[in-house]
Amino acid sequence: MTNGTYNAIGNPYASPIDADQFIADNSITEPLYFWRKTNNPNQLTAPTSSYATYTTAGGAGTDPNPDDPLALEPNGVIQVGQGFIAQAASSQLSFNNQQRIADTNDQFLRLTAPERHRIWLDLYTSTQNINQMMVAYMAGATQGVDAAIDGRFFKDTETALNSVIAGEEFAIQGRALPFVSTDVVPLTFKALNAGNYNIRLNHVDGLFLDGQDIFIKDNVTGAIHDIRTAPYTFATEAGTFDTRFEMVYDNQLAVTQPLFNENAVVVYKQNQDIVVNSGNIQMGKVEVFDIRGRLIAQKQHINATEVRIDAGQTNQVLIVKVSSVDNATVTKKVVN
Repeated sequence: MTNGTYNAIGNPYASPIDADQFIADNSITEPLYFWRKTNNPNQLTAPTSSYATYTTAGGAGTDPNPDDPLALEPNGVIQVGQGFIAQAASSQLSFNNQQRIADTNDQFLRLTAPERHRIWLDLYTSTQNINQMMVAYMAGATQGVDAAIDGRFFKDTETALNSVIAGEEFAIQGRALPFVSTDVVPLTFKALNAGNYNIRLNHVDGLFLDGQDIFIKDNVTGAIHDIRTAPYTFATEAGTFDTRFEMVYDNQLAVTQPLFNENAVVVYKQNQDIVVNSGNIQMGKVEVFDIRGRLIAQKQHINATEVRIDAGQTNQVLIVKVSSVDNATVTKKVVN
């Protein structure tokens, strides 16, 4: 093999092997990736990630539906005949008998576990599960990039939620022990299409089983949401947003005022409608003007945070003036 290349390989033994031992024996610094989709013809633009990710911190799955029995997370055991992708750290990738373990009949069962305190988050819409990411507080990890612990996102979909280290997307991030509640985990979000998305707490382990608070902080709307109580729902335009979200743990941060500005108000075209979402501030009125300043559509007495307006079939740039119930105003442009 060529050092630094990604290679499709598989467990050659008639017994499972220990993924951590395989990583150590081959001095692997990047994740192992497992194909978990049964169909994904448009790999780059498909909404759901196709590869589960595994490092010594643990695994992040692909189809984050808690009720889906096939939404498996790789957790350290590579079963007989299981294929995966690994980056070579030399001219070869080697298997040996010391990697072999007893057959547990479970695809990704973990036999022994070091001290790890982990959080799994899912990104999804009302119709589609998109991807899963994981953060692990564990020995040997730092807040920087750690070989064999941090797992880069495979980048097989243009919509995803991940943690970010030095400007890169990570499906798995290890962070240093001891855990402190003032820690802040930067998250990066990207969307191929504008619309409404949700962030859900899938599950936790370690100290997080004892009720430690976990919040999603939205730097655009000003919201700090307790992700343990319910998923966080938000609207977005298409694009990449490296600084919008953070995961925080200090409940003293939960006292905040919602924002009403150009960043917090999202306007996008969906089918024949213009959709306006004002985050956490209720709207009183929305007016739509053409570039000559002529009023072509409006809605009043909305008293809601989202509204749809049919502005006709014209192919032009429109000016959308959004007024809150307190008469604050934001102006946005949209192509109809």
